[in-house]
Amino acid sequence: MQMRSLFLICFTLLLLIGCGKKGPVRPYEEKLPEAVSSARLLQRGAEFQLQWQAPERNLDGSALVDLDRVNIERLFIREAEFCSECRAPWPLIAKVRTDLPAPAQTVGALFLLSDSGAQPGQTARYRLQAVNRLGAFGPPLTLKQDYREPVAAPDGLSISAHDRSVELRWQATPIPTGAQLIGYQVYRRTAGELFQPLPLNLRPLERPEFSDFGLENSISYHYRIRSLFDFAGQRLESLPSGAVSVRPSAG
Repeated sequence: MQMRSLFLICFTLLLLIGCGKKGPVRPYEEKLPEAVSSARLLQRGAEFQLQWQAPERNLDGSALVDLDRVNIERLFIREAEFCSECRAPWPLIAKVRTDLPAPAQTVGALFLLSDSGAQPGQTARYRLQAVNRLGAFGPPLTLKQDYREPVAAPDGLSISAHDRSVELRWQATPIPTGAQLIGYQVYRRTAGELFQPLPLNLRPLERPEFSDFGLENSISYHYRIRSLFDFAGQRLESLPSGAVSVRPSAG
């Protein structure tokens, strides 16, 4: 009888110990996407333009193959009223999917989203967060920029047509108080299309002139110009100039 009781006690202890296993079984570790990359915020006229690239890897270094979307949240608020420790939710303004990015646009791997509604004196804060198909959120990335009164557009834009090229000229832009002129940005579209969200020129133009080559003759091209300024480290593009159009021709 004593042997049987001793056996039962030992058997119970083995069950409690877990048959020699150390500690509880670790739960499944959920893969989380990395944060978005190449993120920028730019005021363009009265709007803000967000730019970013979707992550391609998870936080553990594995390939991200199940990205569903990037959530965009936004606050327009005066800097003195912002509470970094408050848990109040940020309004969700967009869910940008990789396969159906609207309302965002794409240029190569870059996503671009325009947003408006800020008032002078407010600071715009945007929070971007990747979400996979299981609903797991990656780390958020936050961008902020002060909203300023839109700067007037460049004036006096003129255009002349040549064989497979055009030449643009405009007046130099007055520089607002507290700003530094970085240069000029040229935007183009063809008939039936929207102006591209990125400028034609790779770098801001130092002079108020631009030549566009490699065009097709007899096709109508439309152009407009924005000035680009730096306000204490924050970049701002002016309102766009009025559009001008032309058809290149050989003769």
